[in-house]
Amino acid sequence: MLGLSSGLIYSSYLTGISNPTDISNLIGWWDFTDNTNGNLSNSHSSASAPSNGDGINRIKNKAYHNQGNTTTAIGESLYSPNVFTGATNALAPEFVSGSSDTTNRPPAESASNPISYALFNTRTGPDLGNGTDYLPYMRCRYNIYQGESNTDILGTVQSTSDLHTNLSTSAISMAAHTVFTVERRVTNLDTSGGTGLYQGAVWSMQGYDPQYSSGGFADLVFGRGFWADNTFTHFNDHIDFGSGGLGNSTMYDLFADSANPTTSERRQWRPHGLDTDSDFDSGDFTNLITNDNKFAIWTTIVNGESATTTSEPFLRGGRMYRNYNTAKGIDADSFISVSNTLDDTQDSGARHEYNTGTKFNKLNLGMSDATPTVTLSTPLEFSLGKIPSMGTTGLYNSSLGKMPGPTNEVHQPGDSGVGSRGFSRGTAIYEILFYNKVLSAGEIAGVENYLKNKYGEPENLY
Repeated sequence: MLGLSSGLIYSSYLTGISNPTDISNLIGWWDFTDNTNGNLSNSHSSASAPSNGDGINRIKNKAYHNQGNTTTAIGESLYSPNVFTGATNALAPEFVSGSSDTTNRPPAESASNPISYALFNTRTGPDLGNGTDYLPYMRCRYNIYQGESNTDILGTVQSTSDLHTNLSTSAISMAAHTVFTVERRVTNLDTSGGTGLYQGAVWSMQGYDPQYSSGGFADLVFGRGFWADNTFTHFNDHIDFGSGGLGNSTMYDLFADSANPTTSERRQWRPHGLDTDSDFDSGDFTNLITNDNKFAIWTTIVNGESATTTSEPFLRGGRMYRNYNTAKGIDADSFISVSNTLDDTQDSGARHEYNTGTKFNKLNLGMSDATPTVTLSTPLEFSLGKIPSMGTTGLYNSSLGKMPGPTNEVHQPGDSGVGSRGFSRGTAIYEILFYNKVLSAGEIAGVENYLKNKYGEPENLY
């Protein structure tokens, strides 16, 4: 079922795993289907299980809590902002105990077997002066912001003199990791404004590359220096695709400032069918895979940076496909020529661009640089429902390095910049599994069969 770097395709294994922790290097596991044992809470400070319609103020990272509180985990929990508190928190996603949408929900769900999720959509709360609609999100961060004292909603996994290892001690290769994202786009983003900036992030992570020193910028307060801003984002709705202007598509985005201290590199994967290369080059987007508001399990394997052969089929180690079906996404035969891949080895001048003319990067596998050879990222913030508020520009960047925005940022639909910050507006998140390695064929099959047993064998949900 999985195409490894050798290009071989393996059939499905008969048995799965009993628990995602059965496979090593699990550093993120957020499970909104589990409303037991304090996994979800409608309070920031207690283990009060939410009822249908409540706000989810905290979710545990099972990769931390179920693995002996390992410091390799991406935080110990995710928290909603605490400007508002309790079950009515308008900045917390809504707990939905099950879906009645029989067309689009998980195949295994029924009235007698409801499957819960977190709904990231506009919620109503008290008027703080700019209206009563708010955009919920959840996050964990590595440090407090300036004079903040609410360290209990940071999600750090340890306390050391090095602030940056408080969230996680892991260094994640941007060319070698595996993620399973279980979600459903309930509604598409409203494009009536015509700005071309709308983008809906299911999850996003930002961090620094520990291989780079802070150079001339002292690592005194908030960050690791200018060239240490690496971001991973899984979008399930994205409007701004550059010259294509294409919307309502799933995309996996890797962005690194540290890949080369004078430029940035970007890798954007948009899954396509096997026959779309020539069409896509000519501007025909009819075969683009979209979620189409259906339940989806995305398998994303980032494995290497270039083709492993110099002739067709230009085999690669990476894949991104939906609902266990490698024909519904990116596989070994996704390109008709090496020149279409924009691999690092092909065009060093354009490799940091996500498109050059009509040549879009449907399968560019991770990030690399001459020295060091692989771009790494130690997380400083992980977010659900928005892109972290750190970056090369913006309010929360300083000459001393990168810093996350305040814990209690309040965002409303009409706020300036909201369209480009990736807020999910109509996304159901069920579960996310993040492994800090390239899983083997057997491990991939084991996780996918674990998910099949839980959510059902997907039927024709396309």
